[in-house]
Order: sequence, then C-alpha cells, then structure tokens
Amino acid sequence: MQDYCGKKLAKIKAKPKLKDYVLVVTCVVIRKVRGKGPKVLIIKRSMREKEGPGLWGIPGGRITPADWIKLDSEGLSHELWVGALKRACCRELKEETSLMAPVLNLLVGEERLFFRKSGEPSVFFTFWTQKTQWGKVCLDKGGLVYKWISPKDLEKYSFIGDVKNIIKIALNFAAMA
Repeated sequence: MQDYCGKKLAKIKAKPKLKDYVLVVTCVVIRKVRGKGPKVLIIKRSMREKEGPGLWGIPGGRITPADWIKLDSEGLSHELWVGALKRACCRELKEETSLMAPVLNLLVGEERLFFRKSGEPSVFFTFWTQKTQWGKVCLDKGGLVYKWISPKDLEKYSFIGDVKNIIKIALNFAAMA
C-alpha cells in the first residue's frame, strides 16, 4: 500500500484517537511563471461547508488517524507515530484538486489556532509547494471554482480565516527558495 506522497506504508492495526482538538493541514500551491510573478491556487468554498461557506481558501483538511504511521523501533519508551502532517497534506491536495506536490515545505512557526462555530479548537499547519507546471485541477465537492491569481490580486477576494496572510508568508518563503 502507498500513500499520496508515494511512500510505502505498513498496515496500521490500532489507530490513535485524536481528542479534544482537530489537527488540520493546508497547502499554498504556487505556480512559477517565467518572466512574470508567481500565481497562487485559490478555491471558492462550497455553500454547504460548515465553516466559511462561499469564502475563498486553499487546499486542506483534517488529519485522520490513517495519516499516522507507527514507527517500529526497539528501545522506545512509548509508541511513536510519525509523518502525519506531510502525508495528510499530500492526501488533501490530491483529494481536493487532483494535484500531487513533488516537495512540501512546512511553514514552521506559522501554525494557527482556530475555534470552529461549534467551539471545537483546530490547529492549522500550512505547507507550501511550487513548480512551473501543474496538471489539470479537478475540484472535489467542497470547492465551487478555482483560480490562479497573482499576489497583487489577493485583496480582491474574501478568504476564510487567516488564509490571505498565510499565502503572503508562503510567497515570501518561495521567493527565497
């Protein structure tokens, strides 16, 4: 069995339970355009979405227990589960857009805590990825339409949460790469 990042996976017998809060990953997808500035993929959220219906966002979603892989290593004092953030980001990007990222870069120190309408706390971890050519974007039912926009056009859109600032931060990191 392989995950969305192309890594071989072992079957998980017991899956950990995520309690008290939701872990979420998002991804800023950047298309480098030769001779021009970068473009960023944004997605208009369905009106059926519980949080931010009709607002613009970036690909992402909840980390599930299936995203965790148990590390089998002797000498550990506890069970250790690894790789969930990157694996979940690859899965969500593929599910929501049909795109596969060759490299994912975590925006270290830029995690966000968000309280849902239900009061449930969610911790967001954001990755960014960039390349010159992306395949065809095919949205799932959570997205109405997508656009590739330039950074100067960010102000024209109403985004869920802090997505606009996260995109700006990711673009700054991508410019230095």
